[in-house]
Amino acid sequence: MARTITDPFAEFVDILSFNQYIGWYDGLPDKCSKIQWNITQNKPVVISELGADALGGIHGDSLTRWSEELQKYFFKENLKMGSKIRQLRGSTPCILVDFRSPRRVLPGI
Repeated sequence: MARTITDPFAEFVDILSFNQYIGWYDGLPDKCSKIQWNITQNKPVVISELGADALGGIHGDSLTRWSEELQKYFFKENLKMGSKIRQLRGSTPCILVDFRSPRRVLPGI
């Protein structure tokens, strides 16, 4: 499962960045171990956004949506996946404790 980062604008910037939610919107966290990144530009990479929602106090196994355990598993698998991107220089985790929006209606969550 290759993910190719290609953008004609890349030649004009110093850093490449992208959002990625493999393991949350795209499959489950175990999918991270199957992803192969293909980034041909020789520039530093920052994953500008990655994360999995969880509600504090909700517990289950590592595949239970909204549980702290799934969120932990998500970040663990994403860190392993990121270690395979040779140009990776950083990432910005999202949705740890920073996401409360009246516009995002999630009944019961």
